[in-house]
Amino acid sequence: MFGYDSYNTQQPLTWWRGHPVHASTLLVVVHVAAMLLGVLLLGDARAISMFAFSAGEVLSGDIWRLVTYAFVHPSQGLIWFAIEMYLLWTFGRELEKFLGHKAFLTMYGLLLIATPVLLTLAAFFIPSRPYVGSSSLHFAIFIAFATLYPGATMLFGITAKWAAIVLLAISALQHYGAMDLSGLLALGINAGLAHGYIRWSRGEVTLPSLNVLKRKPRFRVLPPPDPVAPRAARRVPEEKASMDDIDPLLDKIAKSGLNSLTEAEKAKLERARAALLKNDPRAR
Repeated sequence: MFGYDSYNTQQPLTWWRGHPVHASTLLVVVHVAAMLLGVLLLGDARAISMFAFSAGEVLSGDIWRLVTYAFVHPSQGLIWFAIEMYLLWTFGRELEKFLGHKAFLTMYGLLLIATPVLLTLAAFFIPSRPYVGSSSLHFAIFIAFATLYPGATMLFGITAKWAAIVLLAISALQHYGAMDLSGLLALGINAGLAHGYIRWSRGEVTLPSLNVLKRKPRFRVLPPPDPVAPRAARRVPEEKASMDDIDPLLDKIAKSGLNSLTEAEKAKLERARAALLKNDPRAR
């Protein structure tokens, strides 16, 4: 659907001192800045209390937590954070080349917001716990890359498709073993959405059309009559008009006689008589 659009592929998001700045690179910079701010200035506990996702806090009005959760990176997970940034910078750049920066940022925004929204809804049915970090989000970037280039060779000759399947299975087992239902749900949401978005962007799947939301027009607008249309196509309205105008013609005949009618009025009277004979044979 998006294809290899030359403008979206070649043009960066912005420029800085003559150097191109791509969307994936800018996202890495934002995440690193948020990590430094949280670790050096706020501390893990304060950052989590202020910006972590919590279904209860969101329902109480802390709407910003639907976004800020992904930019909370606790200090004990900085090694995994570095791996995340590598995934985002390496595979995100390849996705941006294919999609263009606008579509890439759209996909990233959907991945960012989908998890907390669905976790908020799931909180009515399963226990909810505070959720921070962007591990599932940036793993989904790799899932999107593997969907786009399934045959790309990774480490030890493993293709991207099988690497994604194995890593997804391992991550799911880890969340299940720890009884982390929120993390397992977030993993499934991000992986499924990333896979589906790439397939949709390539035109392999289509979204269902919501015909029930389309209002049917109350009035139908007809095109103007064709001036060169055959007379037979316009005969019916002309006959109806002659029947409507028959009374004035009869009054004119009663006052001044039949010879007082013009040729056009005589033709109209004749059409009206023919229509009357056609509709009522007893009038013959």
